[in-house]
Amino acid sequence: MQAHIQYPSISPLNSENSAANKTVFVTGGGTGIGYAIARGFALAGASTVIITGRRSKVLQDSANKILSEIPSTQVLAHPLDISNKEAVDGFFAATSKIVSIGKDIDILVLCAAQGAPLGDTLSYSPAQIRAFTDTNILGNINVTSDKIILEVATNGAHVLYPMMSMYSISKLAFTSFLRHVTAEYRETRLRVHSFNPGSVLTDPAKEAGMDEHSMPWDDVSLPASFSVWLASPQAAFLHGRFVMSAWDVDELVAMKHHFETDQDLGKIVLKVRADTVNR
Repeated sequence: MQAHIQYPSISPLNSENSAANKTVFVTGGGTGIGYAIARGFALAGASTVIITGRRSKVLQDSANKILSEIPSTQVLAHPLDISNKEAVDGFFAATSKIVSIGKDIDILVLCAAQGAPLGDTLSYSPAQIRAFTDTNILGNINVTSDKIILEVATNGAHVLYPMMSMYSISKLAFTSFLRHVTAEYRETRLRVHSFNPGSVLTDPAKEAGMDEHSMPWDDVSLPASFSVWLASPQAAFLHGRFVMSAWDVDELVAMKHHFETDQDLGKIVLKVRADTVNR
């Protein structure tokens, strides 16, 4: 049973969501949601899609799979550990040489994440904690630059999930980092969007003991297509916001004036009543 799937307004084949002439960089793009997002941008007409991850063969196989389906897009696989600052700097320095059209990256999709191990909050070892922070915080900071930035975030940033504390707080920390980036840089220089991809039965979910009967899962086409829409000009009004891929985008557009008048809408903030503060 599927909870949510792709629909016409977010389809990569919808001309309003075109990524024509765009170069898209997807971390964690070899498998799961990251792969689906990379494929989605290729379907939307991106000129170049670069996928990165730690497993070279998995990346190359995934790139070949997209290329065989969508030969009009240049698909490049580049092994990269985003927690390695020198490697990341070297990658960006070489981008103009890697991409045959000789242009910079337009859209940056941050999908790489450390999700395991699950465990009791007080039982994590320093090494385990460091593994989460190296990728989910430092690694993502390493690749953040002035692009259209799509952070594949998590409900764990604002909802308590037992046994997932290190994953949740490390993801929340980076989401908060992007809020500061949004506040400090002009919108003309970059756009930032954080979004929850939904409940997708990924390999990590299966490794955690879940299967197709555990819950109504969202189809992976949902976050893939939503990310393409989110990077389009239609979603510019959601700059700096945290949104859900399961939200209907037509309804979001209809609410545009609410986002323009309420600067806290779609943000993780603390709100209290004035009469409570003044007591």
